[in-house]
Amino acid sequence: MTLISAFQDERQFSKVFDFHSYAREVRINYGDCANLPTLVDDYFKDIAQVIADKMDYVQARSCCMGGNIHYSYHHHGSLAFLVETATSFQPPSDAMKEEVFSFPFSFFFSFFFFPRHFSIFSFLLAC
Repeated sequence: MTLISAFQDERQFSKVFDFHSYAREVRINYGDCANLPTLVDDYFKDIAQVIADKMDYVQARSCCMGGNIHYSYHHHGSLAFLVETATSFQPPSDAMKEEVFSFPFSFFFSFFFFPRHFSIFSFLLAC
């Protein structure tokens, strides 16, 4: 178990906004190899699109599995997104303003309504 997953297990966040670099995308969880029920997947896509539009990013699906957003949804039913900021890996300090620009959107995201029972509902749909 990683430190970040132990932290998530302890706190059981209802929402997770994970920042990485670089692609200028707001990514939703679960790649093509593991699908969520359509209702749940559409909910994630709709919220990601709103956030991406506000940031002038694109909404995309995560290309890999096993990251923090997957863990937080799978284990805690969290509304979780991966935000790929900027246009380079380890951007120079003058390019860091884009990361600072991203902060208000994480605050905006904190106000999205997300019922914790949604994860139970999605489990029942999958059965």
